[in-house]
Amino acid sequence: MSSQEVVDFIQSKITQKDENGVLRPLSSIVEELLDQCLAPDTSGDGTGCDNMTCIIISFKPRNTHIPAESGKRKLEDTAAPAEENGSDNSKKTKLE
Repeated sequence: MSSQEVVDFIQSKITQKDENGVLRPLSSIVEELLDQCLAPDTSGDGTGCDNMTCIIISFKPRNTHIPAESGKRKLEDTAAPAEENGSDNSKKTKLE
């Protein structure tokens, strides 16, 4: 793939949404790109047989998380209220 082909490939995938309507994670796009670049067999000229590295940098935040209402429950506040200072049962009686 040429550099422009890689850019075109990523641009076509970066706005795709999954079955839940969530944008695809960049890591899955990288996996698909590297699978496309992988040589079908090793008997050729060596293209696609060497180490490959790909980094996609997104400068804008992407919402790749499932909406909260369809996921886990929210943590409920179960902490007991703190006792007030100066209450009778917060101090021990001093024995002499």
